[in-house]
Amino acid sequence: MSHANAQKQNDLYEDVLYRYAQGHLVSPLAVVINAHMESHPKAAHFVAGLEDIGGYFLENTEPDCPVSDHLREATLSKIGSGEAVSPSRQNKTLAKIEGLEDIPKALFAYIARSHKALSWRHLTEEIEFMCISDAPEGQTDAFFLRVKPNAVFPKHGHSSTEITFVLHGAVHDQDVRIRKGDIKICNETDEHAPKACPEAGCIALCVYEDPISMDFFEGLFN
Repeated sequence: MSHANAQKQNDLYEDVLYRYAQGHLVSPLAVVINAHMESHPKAAHFVAGLEDIGGYFLENTEPDCPVSDHLREATLSKIGSGEAVSPSRQNKTLAKIEGLEDIPKALFAYIARSHKALSWRHLTEEIEFMCISDAPEGQTDAFFLRVKPNAVFPKHGHSSTEITFVLHGAVHDQDVRIRKGDIKICNETDEHAPKACPEAGCIALCVYEDPISMDFFEGLFN
């Protein structure tokens, strides 16, 4: 990777971690960062430090107007009040996904909540796709790709932030090898054509800040 590309990727990486710590990432991106931190303690430590700094300022900054105890309790009760997903439901969901039996815990609940049919479908003979997004019909902001060894995803750009999280194998993208547990971030200025590694291919989760049209795939492969 060139120095300029390496610096850009580092800047994008730190920006995403800052936004995660601030609670400013949309759900699919935040879930992927959670999963990434499971296998990257340095990232988890970096985010914990940012959250500690934020907590210090919250505790030591007087609000512009008084906050009642009732409002405070009501707000805190909303934090982490999402639907709980039982282990049995998680296991049942994961059992349906060939090739994804061993995934980070952070992805369990997100996948189990998906209302999409959990099955692979071919984009080409070498590339398969599975949507797990609850975006409006005809759109997606989260999907798995399963790519055979040496297969290349067609060159394309993006209209918003994309994070690719590798779950199995590896992928070569813009002169860098992205391995299991790693993430690659692209924004509106990027064009790339990722290639699966020759040894084992690649399974990856791709998430987007803004949903993309399913026509995106038709345009690439037709």
